[in-house]
Amino acid sequence: MPRNAAFSEALSKVSSDKIKERSEGMESLRTIFQSQTSVENLSGVTDGAGWLQTFQTLFGVVKMERNASLKKGKTSGVGSSSAAETRLSNAMSLVRWLVVQSLVHLNKKVINALFSHLTQTMITSDGKLLRNSMDYIKALKTIVSYTPYLEHLGSAWWESLMSICWDAALGQRIEYDKAEWTTGDLEEAPVRGSDSEEEEAEEEEEEDVMATPSTGTQKGKFTSTMSSITQPGESGRYGNALPLSTEVTELLGIVPVLLAVPNAPILLPPQLPESDHDTDGPLPRVGIRILRKTIKFLRDRPAETTAHRSVLATLNILLGELELNAVQVMIETAPTLLSLLVPLWHTELKDQVVLALRIILPFLSSSPFVCEKEPEEKRISREVFSDLLALRDAISHSNPGKRSHILDLSFLSLRIALPSGSRSERNAP
Repeated sequence: MPRNAAFSEALSKVSSDKIKERSEGMESLRTIFQSQTSVENLSGVTDGAGWLQTFQTLFGVVKMERNASLKKGKTSGVGSSSAAETRLSNAMSLVRWLVVQSLVHLNKKVINALFSHLTQTMITSDGKLLRNSMDYIKALKTIVSYTPYLEHLGSAWWESLMSICWDAALGQRIEYDKAEWTTGDLEEAPVRGSDSEEEEAEEEEEEDVMATPSTGTQKGKFTSTMSSITQPGESGRYGNALPLSTEVTELLGIVPVLLAVPNAPILLPPQLPESDHDTDGPLPRVGIRILRKTIKFLRDRPAETTAHRSVLATLNILLGELELNAVQVMIETAPTLLSLLVPLWHTELKDQVVLALRIILPFLSSSPFVCEKEPEEKRISREVFSDLLALRDAISHSNPGKRSHILDLSFLSLRIALPSGSRSERNAP
């Protein structure tokens, strides 16, 4: 540990109650830890105490500047508030920079302290992202992108970060301690005191978007582990979401990273409640809930955005898990996903779209929007058939060599009949 006079003076200044001294102390720390020798010396302290002390000192500065920024933003002029926000940004930037410099040297105790500070600091008391949160979001992404840390990330932190990402993406109140992933039954929202009604409404909205927009025209009910899938959706509200901030886009880039870890809790362990034994395998509550959120995002934002690549990467990871472990869910959601993916065919996202379509197309032949009572024949709804025709046309207009041959869209391979009396029947391949 660099116990020299410069390091001791820097830590002392960082903790000062004088703005000028804090600024000088932070600049001194940058200078000191630009040297790899100083980084390695601090890493040699037993049990990570050196890094823990250094980061905790900086946490205190960030907290002080954050409180000053929020207070002046409410009571003072623009210039005063701007100066406070600049100091806050500088302090948060230093934390991120030091995370990058020390990444391979931190132990579990320091990583836990960082996670706690980063997630709590970047969320305001009213459940929104702090305006200066980009550095902290990137610091979190840096940590989880380092495989040794990601593989040993505790389930509590995994769930907390997943909640933050999706709450921000869907415009909901952001909570870093929301217990919604592995607790409670699939159809029940988690209960958290007075917030339970609000969360139940969010859960019902997520379930509602699993419905294909055309399902209101279906005559029968389809009993399943996710009965809400066949309920009519309120299609009028889709596509009206507010523009995504760069901070939210960056947050969404963390989701596929979290899902890619081998021990990601997408599926439940084999020990299931008795009520779940009649399902077609381990009920993947976490995977289904993330699938709901993914579908809601795509419904709300049908046009391509920078965030769509992360969302589609998330979708493909989920589909890869659910196609074998949640067959019934795949059957029910295939028409919905088809309608959301076809409009994205001609975008820069085609590679991700193709991956998703190759998984969901085989499930269409068993979909409740395809099946009729007669076991000898399966008829496809006009809406799903229209989506398939749109996909066929999109592929036929693709440039040669641009993956136009990858998807086999033979309707015979789906073993379905066209809608009786349909004009499209004459044009079917």
